[in-house]
Amino acid sequence: GTTGRTGPIRFPPRAPTWPGEPVPLVRTLVGDQPVARVELPDGSQAWLITGFEETRQVVIDQRFSRALAVAPGRSLRGTDVLAAGSILGLDPPEHTRLRKLVASAFTGRRIEAMRPRVASIVTDLIDALVAQPQPADLVNSFALPLPVTVICEMLGVPTRDMEQFHVWSDTAIGNWQRDGDVILTAMAEMYQYFGELIAVKRAEPADDLTTALIAARDQDDRLSEEELTALGCAL
Repeated sequence: GTTGRTGPIRFPPRAPTWPGEPVPLVRTLVGDQPVARVELPDGSQAWLITGFEETRQVVIDQRFSRALAVAPGRSLRGTDVLAAGSILGLDPPEHTRLRKLVASAFTGRRIEAMRPRVASIVTDLIDALVAQPQPADLVNSFALPLPVTVICEMLGVPTRDMEQFHVWSDTAIGNWQRDGDVILTAMAEMYQYFGELIAVKRAEPADDLTTALIAARDQDDRLSEEELTALGCAL
């Protein structure tokens, strides 16, 4: 490639000048070196895949294992901490079994039925965004709360608790170099929360995804209690 390097590329090579700015090196790699060995901030090495076809191959080719990436004994950071105990860190057939249980909540009919409520959430967020002093923060005011709100409502999480999910998710995946104990504490708090939510939904079933997963656990015995809690956290 044109990078002129023989060793691994240090990634990211510099901090962006504004949040979300693409690292210039990535643009070069996409067309010139779509599979590149890089050195991560913690000193470990990895392969950075930037090409579309190459990325697709890694995602669908079962020779690449997500379970091995979070196997016991490996150093875990950010989302890896969550993946190690959930569907995010599984390979088929275990991944397939759990995915089928959740897939029923995302059928075309069910998603279409959600459209009016999602549209209402979008309208409320845009109205609040426009009312803020300008310029406004699109991420914190719209792009982040929209999916969190929708997924929390699907799971049956009360509105009063949704802000806490912003804190937990940002702690778990917001900073690669954040102390591992801080991440584990956030994840433990989230697991405890879902354990309590499951107890509430068992006592008072509702038309939400958590109740449906509880039914798969209690009626059909297709989920362990740990898998049930981990699925909520993963979503």
